[in-house]
Amino acid sequence: MGKYDKQIDLSTVDLKKLRVKELKKILDDWGETCKGCAEKSDYIRKINELMPKYAPKAASARTDL
Repeated sequence: MGKYDKQIDLSTVDLKKLRVKELKKILDDWGETCKGCAEKSDYIRKINELMPKYAPKAASARTDL
């Protein structure tokens, strides 16, 4: 994790294409954890649930939720 990490654009990113490590980082940035998340789809679901709270602009820009 260096300063070269690209900022993930939640309004356009395809969460399914991210690695679990990157999904975890999004939750970390929000101060959230994903207790009991085992599958990548668990993390994606959690991010989609929380996005309106932490990234409302991104959530409203997305049409696939």
